[in-house]
This record gives sequence, structure tokens and C-alpha cells, in this order.
Amino acid sequence: MLDAKIVEAPPGRRRPATAGALGRYLTPRELDVIALVAAGRSNDAIAEELVVTRRAVERHINGIFAKLGLDESHGVNRRVVAALLYARSSLGS
Repeated sequence: MLDAKIVEAPPGRRRPATAGALGRYLTPRELDVIALVAAGRSNDAIAEELVVTRRAVERHINGIFAKLGLDESHGVNRRVVAALLYARSSLGS
């Protein structure tokens, strides 16, 4: 569970896409996606919220993993690690 400060903003009013260190690596849309991942949303819920296809969300998430250097290591949930990196970045901005 993430601190409420990170995900308290209602959808559509998240932190600016350029906020935090991740803004140097991720596109604004990828930042939208990772914010929703950090909020615990499923790919289907993210797709609905952003009005895109589930496949588009999957592509964004795979792009995020690649840019953050998160490979498919055994015993590591890349989605959780990405959410934690987002949280650290957001708190540090």
C-alpha cells in the first residue's frame, strides 16, 4: 500500500507530467500510466480511464519497464518496482 499523499489526487488531476525525476525518462502519457499503476489500477481500469485500448496500456507499461531497466527477473514484480520508483520520484519533486 502506498502513502495516501501519492495517490490522493483524483484521476485527471495527478501531479504534472514533468514532476519528479522520472519525467526525464518517461513521456507524459507513460507518467499518466505509471501514476495509475501506483494507484493500484489494473490494465483494464487504466485503459478505461485514459480512453485507450488495453493493448496500448500494455505497450506503455512495457516501455516504462524498458526505460527503467526493469527486466523479467525471477522473484521481482516489475509493476511493484515501477510503482515504488514513481512514489520515490513524486515525493522527491
